[in-house]
Amino acid sequence: STRFVNFNAYYNTFYNAQLSYGQGYTKSNEQSRKYNFLLPIRVYQTPLGAGMQELQNTIDKGADILRDHKKSKWVDNALELIGKSYFFRTEYFSADQKFDELLLTTQDPLLQQKGVFWKGRVFMELELYTQGVQYLEEQRAIYDGQWLESMEDQILTILAELYIARQNYEAAIPLLEQT
Repeated sequence: STRFVNFNAYYNTFYNAQLSYGQGYTKSNEQSRKYNFLLPIRVYQTPLGAGMQELQNTIDKGADILRDHKKSKWVDNALELIGKSYFFRTEYFSADQKFDELLLTTQDPLLQQKGVFWKGRVFMELELYTQGVQYLEEQRAIYDGQWLESMEDQILTILAELYIARQNYEAAIPLLEQT
């Protein structure tokens, strides 16, 4: 039955993928970094590559869901987890592909908005500032008044960081004031 497939996919695979991701994410975030105080300090920092093995485990388990549990309700969540894991492994092109896949397949508005956010972060890390600004400004218009949870603040923060990277402080300041 569908319920058993979902239950099985969740407990055997997705739950473990989430655990691995949590461990890798924690290692990534706890890695100490040196700041240059002459440059703007970003809210969303570049990953430094800690937690590689845990993040690879997440990617592998997520791939198991996509392969073995195609009909389960965890497919979209697996795509998001795989994308974020690639991101924190600094494999930005692979991450971008997964977020594109997520945006194409999910019907979940929150996951769609998270996909937009993560694509914004990919543009930032690839130093594609102009494309990132264009992409997020388009998405901002599309989702105007429909943002869920804290997604609008997260999107506007990344957008501000892209503007700052282009030294367009006039565009960045009102976004940061709003968030």
